[in-house]
Amino acid sequence: MVLSNVSISADDVIAVDDATAGRARNIAVNLENSYLVGLAQKDFEIAVNYAKERVQFGRPIGSFQAIQHKAADMVTDVDGMRFITYKAAWATSENEDSQDIDTAMAKAWCSEASRRVVAHGQQIHGGIGFTKDYIVQLYFRRQKRAELFWGDADFHRERVAEMLEI
Repeated sequence: MVLSNVSISADDVIAVDDATAGRARNIAVNLENSYLVGLAQKDFEIAVNYAKERVQFGRPIGSFQAIQHKAADMVTDVDGMRFITYKAAWATSENEDSQDIDTAMAKAWCSEASRRVVAHGQQIHGGIGFTKDYIVQLYFRRQKRAELFWGDADFHRERVAEMLEI
């Protein structure tokens, strides 16, 4: 966005110190993490329901061990995302000293774990998972946007490393 010939009076400027700006960033990142948790949970539910309904070789594909392993990996990732996001959100809401590192660790984990979940979801669906007529592709695309928004996993791992170099 480019603004030309815009003037702002001194009364309309809000002064924000570094601590307040950092807390606002943590709140925004935690909201994005929460979005990723919900997205991954829904993708998991859709994949499990599909595995129960899709029949191949005379039985539901959910009865095959390979599909069960993918579902187990998905639920482990979703639960891990949920717990680390709760921890970061709590630390931020309580203005704990650990809020910056908790939030960065949560974003790094949620970015990668949600990518694994939606990839497994597409694999369980097979070819239909990539078609625009089916909703799973939408979760895949939204996950990628959310993974990169407010910094990807590498960015947040770097933040954690910097915070630990005290």
